[in-house]
Amino acid sequence: MGTTRSQVNMPLTFAAEADAATQEIITANYAFARLKMGPAFTGTNILIEAKSYETDDFETATDTSGTALSVAFVADQKIPIPDAAMGYYSIRLVSDGTEAAIRTMHITLNA
Repeated sequence: MGTTRSQVNMPLTFAAEADAATQEIITANYAFARLKMGPAFTGTNILIEAKSYETDDFETATDTSGTALSVAFVADQKIPIPDAAMGYYSIRLVSDGTEAAIRTMHITLNA
C-alpha cells in the first residue's frame, strides 16, 4: 500500500519595516519545510522564532547546542528550513534588516 503524503504551500509576507516578521506558521505534524525566496530582500538573513506550545510567546529558535536558527537569503532559490525548527509547535520568520518594501515568499511544509 502506498504512503500518503501531506503537503501545505502558503505565502508569507514581511512588512516594509525593521525586524519585520511573518505570520505564525504551525509546524506541528510536519517533518520538514523549505522556503521559496523572492527576487529581493533587504536583510541578509532570516531569523527563526518559535513557540513550543500554542500559548507561549515567540522566542529565538535554537538547535540542541543553543545556536540560534536562521537561513541566509538567496534570491529566487528554494532553501530548507533547519530540521531543528520543525520540533516546535510553530515558527515565524523575521528579517534581520529593515525591509524597503513588502516582501512575499512561499513556504512548503511536508509531513
